Order: sequence, then structure tokens, then C-alpha cells
Amino acid sequence: RVFRLREGSAPARHAELPAGVRPLAILEDGTGALWIGTAAHGLFRCAEGRVERVATSHLRVGSLLEDREGSIWAGTLGGGLNRLRPRALQLLGPRASPPLEAVISVCQDAAGRTWAVAGSGEIVSSDGGGWRALPTGEVWPTAATCVVADGAGRIWVGTGGHGLREIDAARQSARTWGAGDGLPSNAIRSLLVAADDSLWFTTDSPARLVHLRRGQLRVPSIDLPLRTMRALAQDAAGTVWVGTSDGKVLKVVGDRLVPDPTIAA
Repeated sequence: RVFRLREGSAPARHAELPAGVRPLAILEDGTGALWIGTAAHGLFRCAEGRVERVATSHLRVGSLLEDREGSIWAGTLGGGLNRLRPRALQLLGPRASPPLEAVISVCQDAAGRTWAVAGSGEIVSSDGGGWRALPTGEVWPTAATCVVADGAGRIWVGTGGHGLREIDAARQSARTWGAGDGLPSNAIRSLLVAADDSLWFTTDSPARLVHLRRGQLRVPSIDLPLRTMRALAQDAAGTVWVGTSDGKVLKVVGDRLVPDPTIAA
């Protein structure tokens, strides 16, 4: 089942998915339609009370993005990167870029360039004329887990043990944020660029939410044990929400991360 939550009201049933479906990624597009990538049943689109399955090149869909043109990008975990338009699907897979066989994160920057993280931890980019694998080193890190682009033109890359990389792609320069800078851990799980262009991200071991704004780090306190913080989102009112691997949904209230009382784990 899919529920829609509006702050201040109880969750309302939005759609019914087939039995046994386990979501991995959720995206609401500009038209209000909901896209759901799943662990073994492909991609679904929910709109106007109807649920339809959308054909993709692989049944594991782990990341979703809507670009400036309204196209939906679906990163699969075995079948490359799919681009979906209202009446067309374009597959960008191993022939175009071998590292894209499994895609775990995808974003688009202000200039329209698309960035993706492969399951192998490699980073690739495209300006529409083909995909290019980026060489690792002082600028582009190894073991990447997630990628986002902010409004200032910076690319942020989370890694599985090497901290957070802040990259100026135009100048090919970078800064690494790590435990020595105040991060709870060097393992970054997910990233979110907020409406004010600040950065929210989650770490593993320990599972914590971190806010980076104007060079200052803030870690909201939390009073309950958590597993992995897997998903981040910001609603229209500016509230930041966190979804965890053990079924909890939390939100940022002041300097605290608290469960939402209308959602039961």
C-alpha cells in the first residue's frame, strides 16, 4: 500500500501495489504522479488512483530522477540507466557506458549535465553526447555511494568510507569532509540538497543525519536506536524527512530528529 502524508493530518491511502512488492525508490513528479522503483517487480506509476507498471530494462530499480524537461530517469541494478518520456523509453546501458550496468544514484546539475554512481562505486557523467567515466584521484573519489548537485554548481559525492567530497567540476578541485571535520562517520549513505541550497546527508555506523550550511555542520539529536537511514526528502513547507531501513519515518524539528506521530513503524 502507498500512503500520502500531509503534515498535520493522518496518512491517507493513495494506491495499492501488487502483493510482495518492496519499494527501493520513490519520486513524485511535476504532474503529481508517483513513481516507485522496486526490488524485484520493476517500476510503477501511480496517478489519479490508478497503478500501472512501466517497462524497464531490469526488475530492480534503485534510483529515480525527474530532469528539467520532465523526463524520468530510472537507475536499475543490473540493466543500465533508463530514460522515460510520456511515449518513449530510451535505454542507456552497458554498450554506451559499461559502469552503468547497476546505477545506485543519479542527479542533474543546473547546466543540464547528468551524473550517476554505478554499483561498482564509479562515477560517470553525460552532457547528452555520451557517457564518460571519471578518473578517481584528488577530485573524484573511489567507492562512491550517492551524488547530488547544488545550485552553486558544486557536485557532492558520498562515499562508503572516505567521507563526503565537495567538488567544483569546472575547476576540477575538491574538498573532503570527514570525521576530522566533525562528521559522525566517513560512510555516507544518502544526500539531499535543500531548497535553501544547504546540504543534508546521512551516515552509517553510527546512523546519523547531518546538516551542512555555509561551512557549518550540525547533527540533530535523536533519542531512539536506528538502523540505516536510507532516504531523505524535503516537503513544500521545508520540513526534512528521513526514512530508515527498519521502517521508521522521522522529521527534523528544531535541533532534533523525531518520529512522526501519525506514522506507525
